[in-house]
Amino acid sequence: MLLIFPLVFIMLVPTISASSLPSLKLPVTVKLSGRPPTEDEDYTIVLKADNPEYPMPEGSVDESYNMTIQGEGSKDLPEINFSSVGVYTYTISQLAGVKELASYDDKVYNLVVFVTNAKNGSGLEITVNLYLLGEKEKQDELLFLNNYEKKPSQEVEIPEPEDKPKEEAEDGFEQTATSAIGLSLFAL
Repeated sequence: MLLIFPLVFIMLVPTISASSLPSLKLPVTVKLSGRPPTEDEDYTIVLKADNPEYPMPEGSVDESYNMTIQGEGSKDLPEINFSSVGVYTYTISQLAGVKELASYDDKVYNLVVFVTNAKNGSGLEITVNLYLLGEKEKQDELLFLNNYEKKPSQEVEIPEPEDKPKEEAEDGFEQTATSAIGLSLFAL
């Protein structure tokens, strides 16, 4: 009699502890030019996942995370932890502000994160590429430059000089600056 033993295939999946998960933390810089307001404005930076399944920082809502930078400066986006091999894509942009005399940087960055197995087998590693939307050249930083125009000058209208009435001297001649100079030259 032939006994058939069912073969059981066990797929070994390496377990990765939370402490060995690769994470990504990106600095974002806002620079100002022109004549910025004396009171710092809040600038909103938006990180959006291209797929709802992609990892996002804590506090994200609907595949989107908003971060505020007050005034000119830099701030890191919160960590994004990656637990599996794959290619993850995101966009990073700045929301336009409300100041009338400002032009807000409308660049959109594409963030591409490659998560691969480490060559030494110790876990996962990440490679990050950053591009401007529609361009192929890699970017070194996330930079938004906002420009503020000068305040419109309040033009003061200076009226055209009117012909001043000439004063008559006691002797009946008109007294003007030129006649006084002329008399002094004549006397020499």
